[in-house]
Amino acid sequence: DDQEWLVDEVIDHKWVDGKVQLLLKWTHGDTTWKWFKDCSELSAVDEYFRLQGVKHWKSLPRDPVSHPRVAR
Repeated sequence: DDQEWLVDEVIDHKWVDGKVQLLLKWTHGDTTWKWFKDCSELSAVDEYFRLQGVKHWKSLPRDPVSHPRVAR
């Protein structure tokens, strides 16, 4: 399968041992947790930060309100 999947949006984040993981929703519908350092260049991350009202990952809330579509 040579099809490339793209990130549709970032739908949540969580803090793990002082670092941030982002919950990515892929264009094919799956979701996966990825470390911020591994996906920091994505435009979806910039949009998520804008929606969160932050400019840097260290400013993300420590206890985010769960997205209605996400089970923690």
